Amino acid sequence: MVIIQQTDWVILGFVKQSRFKNWHEWRLVKLLNRQIGIDLGSQTIRMWDSLDDKYIHQPACMAVDTRSGSVVAVGEEADKMVGRTAANIKIVWPVGKGVIEDLDTARVLFKWVFGQLTPGAVIFRPQVLVALPETASQADRQVIIELFSILGAKEVNTISQSLAASIGAQVPLADATGCFLLNLGDQIMEAVAISLGRVVVSQTCRQGGSKLKKKLSAAIKQGSKIDPSQTQLNQILDQVASLNPQSEQTLTIVGKDVEKTGQAREAQIKSSDLRPYLEQIIDKAVEAMQEVLAQVPAELSSDAVDKGILVTGGLAKLNGIERYLADKLRLTVMVLDEPELQVIHGVRSVLMNWQNFRDSYSEND
Repeated sequence: MVIIQQTDWVILGFVKQSRFKNWHEWRLVKLLNRQIGIDLGSQTIRMWDSLDDKYIHQPACMAVDTRSGSVVAVGEEADKMVGRTAANIKIVWPVGKGVIEDLDTARVLFKWVFGQLTPGAVIFRPQVLVALPETASQADRQVIIELFSILGAKEVNTISQSLAASIGAQVPLADATGCFLLNLGDQIMEAVAISLGRVVVSQTCRQGGSKLKKKLSAAIKQGSKIDPSQTQLNQILDQVASLNPQSEQTLTIVGKDVEKTGQAREAQIKSSDLRPYLEQIIDKAVEAMQEVLAQVPAELSSDAVDKGILVTGGLAKLNGIERYLADKLRLTVMVLDEPELQVIHGVRSVLMNWQNFRDSYSEND
């Protein structure tokens, strides 16, 4: 016979009361209703997990030993190996232009990324929502559904990155007035007009941050005779690159002399020397938005004048870009706070209000 003392009844009563009072906070309930949001960037994977309401950001790459075929490193550890590895170590990027290009490699990459979340993502079969470029084909979406279904998702849906960014910017889905958005990504820049929760018109430019870095690297090699590293290029974009003609910053870098192999060389990088290359890339985004403005109905065009253009994506952090775009488009332009995170913020908002969202919009229908 088990004798329950009075103190035990008090404890049991407290547990029973807590059970019903905080049932929605139970870990098991959260696991059973788990949601994972993904912004499928070409260089960076951004994820949100409903279990702990947390974000994870990881480079979308793996280091592979070409002799054995084994994976040496994944994510941030692999990214640190770029340019620093032996000839037999290859850095692989399975995502290109926002879609899966190598399914087998992507499966290994996302299995590892899922493992960075709290254990239970696969066991409890989460719902997954993935943000893709507006230009992603039905075949691209099917690859995404297949990939995450294999990894254990019970339901996989997709959403346009531009639409997700507008939701992240708190643009009302039911608003009949137009919202115009420029999403300046790493390999794709998209200009879209959105109305009533749908992308009405879109234009895509298959250039972005990666193309800009290549142009800057080539220019520095030619002008300063230095081969800059990826880390130095990121530093240059953050500290020197500017679309503001009145801004003149200088950065001293040390790198390998391209004319005298093995020797170190010092060079000064100036804002004015880089500006033409920045303009070449951003002007492509300007052209895309001009095409969108030319195609939308007159009623939506007037909304662009009234409300202006929202700008998101990593390249939106370029110094002077807001004024540059405003001058080119002759419209009000607003770069959103944390522009590179607006897509994943929007994905989170959609998942947290999934029933309402599903009733009004489903990209897989």
